[in-house]
Amino acid sequence: MSAYRFLYDTVFDTVEAVTEVNTTLDFNGQYEEAEEYKLVQYPAVYVEGSKVVWDKNLNNFDDMGKEPQTGTAEIKLHIVYHTLESFTRRTKDDFFTLIDSVTNSVQRLQCPPTSVGSFSTLLRIEEEYLTPEKQLRVAIITFETQLTDIFEEREQVQEIITATLKLDIPIKI
Repeated sequence: MSAYRFLYDTVFDTVEAVTEVNTTLDFNGQYEEAEEYKLVQYPAVYVEGSKVVWDKNLNNFDDMGKEPQTGTAEIKLHIVYHTLESFTRRTKDDFFTLIDSVTNSVQRLQCPPTSVGSFSTLLRIEEEYLTPEKQLRVAIITFETQLTDIFEEREQVQEIITATLKLDIPIKI
């Protein structure tokens, strides 16, 4: 398992444990489709794998045969709130309370070194707010962390090759 997959699974499981959230799924544009969003139990959080930028300057050799790679990873949470009421101060408070609960569960999450790698403290770097439908409010929270991916030790095969060189060059004396 790669370190990014481990990061993704850890974030997903953490969000799934938040009691205020009724649905946790992988993001695939669910709330962007008018019919799709009506089939979900709200509030919902969709986890999106965003990107990893591997930094070759941060890479080093940890142990013989293991080549850790280090980079900056991002992961996005789409927090979706649904209400049939008009968006009043009370419904806004409910929406922002939900955002705080989800953000607090993930913010500062970290993983010490494991057999697949590690990730440093997750920090929120960006927030975006959308209103894709009249009854939906969406907050997209982007988190960033330093990710270290460790590969399984590979068996190295060394082969000794012997060669005999035969020269047939006429020499004149």
